[in-house]
Amino acid sequence: MSSGNPVLASEAAEWKRKLLLGVDAGKLRVGSEPKNPYVVWRFDGAGFSVKCYSGSKGMKLHCDQERMLPLIRGEQWDALPVPDFSVRRGGMYHANGKLVRIEKPEEGPRSGRSKAPTAIRLSADQKQCFDAIMKWFEEGSSPVLTFGGYAGTGKTTLIARIAHAFGKQGKIAFCAYTGKAANVLATKLRAAGVDLDHHSCGTIHQLIYKAVTNSDGEVVEWDRQRSLDTALVIVDEASMVGREIWEDLSSYPKVRILAVGDHGQLPPIDGGASMNLMADPELRLEVIHRQARGNPILEFAAWARGGGTPETYEGPSDDRLRILPEGTDLSAVVSAIAADPERLRSTVILCWTNGLRVRQNKLVRAQRGFDADKPTAGDAVICLRNTRFGGVLLANGSRGWLESATPDGSEHWRAVAEFGDEGFRLEGRLCRTQFGRERTYSAFSEYEADTGSAVTDWTPMGLLFDYAYALTVHKAQGSQFRHVLLLDEYPRKSGAATPTYSRWLYTAATRAAETLTVLRT
Repeated sequence: MSSGNPVLASEAAEWKRKLLLGVDAGKLRVGSEPKNPYVVWRFDGAGFSVKCYSGSKGMKLHCDQERMLPLIRGEQWDALPVPDFSVRRGGMYHANGKLVRIEKPEEGPRSGRSKAPTAIRLSADQKQCFDAIMKWFEEGSSPVLTFGGYAGTGKTTLIARIAHAFGKQGKIAFCAYTGKAANVLATKLRAAGVDLDHHSCGTIHQLIYKAVTNSDGEVVEWDRQRSLDTALVIVDEASMVGREIWEDLSSYPKVRILAVGDHGQLPPIDGGASMNLMADPELRLEVIHRQARGNPILEFAAWARGGGTPETYEGPSDDRLRILPEGTDLSAVVSAIAADPERLRSTVILCWTNGLRVRQNKLVRAQRGFDADKPTAGDAVICLRNTRFGGVLLANGSRGWLESATPDGSEHWRAVAEFGDEGFRLEGRLCRTQFGRERTYSAFSEYEADTGSAVTDWTPMGLLFDYAYALTVHKAQGSQFRHVLLLDEYPRKSGAATPTYSRWLYTAATRAAETLTVLRT
């Protein structure tokens, strides 16, 4: 531990003793002490990291500094955000209302260690796409290549193989539009053995912009980086990328861009009018990989994409997929979710219309005993308009959790919110009248009609946020959630599926990482 570390040695010892982790077959046990563990912990100015290795397996835990340090110094060990729970082989989890980031166990003490390139075997169609991508990169025929793949076809496997093919000879900058999408991608790449100590993975914003600050350290503007230290950028969830940021990203003359996405999903929220990189990808993967077969969520998603409906689905089903009979008491289902805080933080309710979204958010908040007219600590919230704070772009669609909200005049809330997936904590003024509103403000005249205040700039309106227990499928694009409750309210004549409905249902199903529950309303 460095001499400049603000954590005292005695506190370090107590931290180590109290939070000793045991790793066994992908399970995380808190408070247990396995035989001969190898524990490494550090304070890096951004947070605490603890690594534990038992045999050849290891797992890293990262907790937010602002939450952890006061608890450690105050000897509040029981309040530390590390409960007893099991984890899958990677991902972002919220535990007891506190942020916990857990990364997949790796071989040996280096989290970025790569497997040998031969460890990734490609199917025939994956190999065909891989060869085409490598040829495109080597020949320099065009600066951009678009690559689409349905869920379960092995897009991440293929791009991981590209990283292995590059080895140490060149760097790849993996990126995505939102922090959550970037974190999901990084977890998958590490699971495939990609060395992210050599390559990189983050948001597009982090890759191409740098903050310009004044003498007080406040960000006053953003500059595009003059050059990038990479020859290849791979953009995941590329359909989310808007024209402005795309023009900046694609302006580097010697950088090649591989745009990756799922061409089976809905187009962007504007219908692709501005730009949709996945409208007609040049390369496609459309055969479900054998490892994905038998996963009922992916089987249902494929069924939906092919024109199937929930009531006609006859594929595999287990605890991961439940199709509830029509007439099921929706309020009882939602109440059961709202009653379990841990389940609530990992669940999202998806629907078609903003009207139902608003009603479900009201129902969940009422079940939690929250004031209908006031955002409350513990509320799920979503950013509705791109917002830059410090070195972070808080993107439209980012979902977080309120820590506090107090009145700030008649038109704003002064709020603090944690966005764990973005690695960001926001403090700012939120627009009061946007909460519970079916539509996001798109014109100053709308705000004036609601409040009587005339504005000519977005800043006086405050940040645009709303409750986020329920979201429309469109707003959830680019995100994934451990548990999804899908309310299938989409209007269908005689129960038949239209092409747009099929894309909507497919997009909704592929938002679920662990469980999907479908209820026709």
